[in-house]
Amino acid sequence: MIDKYYIVYNVNNFKEPNPTVIYPKELLELYSLLLNSPYIVSIEQHVSDDFLTSEWRVIWWSEESYNQWANENRKRYTEITNKFKEFHIKENIDYQRLTSKDHNYVSPFPYTDYPDKNDLIDWTLVSYHKDHFVKNILPLGSLKEYKGENVFVDAKPGKAARFIKERTSDIVRRPISNVAKKSFPLLLAYSFEQAVLTSMYTAPWLYRKLTQLTYDCEAIANNYIKDCDNAAVLVGHQQLGYELPVHAHRVSNELRYTFTIAVRLTFNDKGIRCKFYEPFSKDDDNLPYYYSHHNLLNEYVKNKKYEELIIQARTSILVFNAAFTPHSAQYDNDIYIFYVYDNVTFKENALEKIKEHSQTNFFRETAGSELYFFDYQYTALE
Repeated sequence: MIDKYYIVYNVNNFKEPNPTVIYPKELLELYSLLLNSPYIVSIEQHVSDDFLTSEWRVIWWSEESYNQWANENRKRYTEITNKFKEFHIKENIDYQRLTSKDHNYVSPFPYTDYPDKNDLIDWTLVSYHKDHFVKNILPLGSLKEYKGENVFVDAKPGKAARFIKERTSDIVRRPISNVAKKSFPLLLAYSFEQAVLTSMYTAPWLYRKLTQLTYDCEAIANNYIKDCDNAAVLVGHQQLGYELPVHAHRVSNELRYTFTIAVRLTFNDKGIRCKFYEPFSKDDDNLPYYYSHHNLLNEYVKNKKYEELIIQARTSILVFNAAFTPHSAQYDNDIYIFYVYDNVTFKENALEKIKEHSQTNFFRETAGSELYFFDYQYTALE
């Protein structure tokens, strides 16, 4: 585990609200120095509505990484901080610099209660990279149907961004089953790794960030599962439409749990809203057809009870029977990435650990179709 190190820069303006004063050019230059550094995992920005208070939270790969950056930029950084002191005297503006070694910082802004650095998985995107992600990576998630002779057709435009998850760990991908072949015979998709690769030169900071995130998430999954029938990456954002419609995915005849890691990349909204409907009966005659025949599924969920889950944490783990449980997601202005492993075989005691840490548990009365959910911490399997 990387022992991340963070710095919080606070700016408090005790005069009249003034966006120009609170962001002098030296502060913007500091931001530029930080943003272009390979030593940084993430920068999180917040500004109060009245422009009196702002906050940056800068996550470094380690304290050593910070020290390298400081040595390389010491002269200009000293000039910038001296200007901050002048502003403090002239404009009565307070500049604070806090680090994870000083104390645990409690932010005045929403969604930013900063725990001890050892419990952090922080992949928050700054506005520029959020915009780049939505415009350039999200569209590559459209499933394509290949008609032959270089003719491709979008299979489900505007509803979901779905990518293949390449294997980067010991997690075995089983050969595709007859059930999956019949459901989606000719649909093609990029891997998420391929989609991220398109940003290597246009947005290298984002490329490094998402590549490392994807390796880290598979490493987390590797702690829990041995194999799966299918591995995919789903992305949710309102650019795709109002919601991901209700669906259930039965990818093989052998029915097991789906293991999902949900990562929240931005904090501009209230959190993605997921619905989970009453699971199918194992004796349901339509069970083989719900995956590919949406009319059947819509008829099934009509007037059915459902449980609702709003995902707000930075990183969460969700385990449920996706083949038997119809589910949907209502998008908002935040970007979520879901690393999804279907029909998994759990490692010894892993499912028991998941049950033990679960903060939310639905469908407990339906054996084999229970749902478990918890905010992820590195210590979850210790």
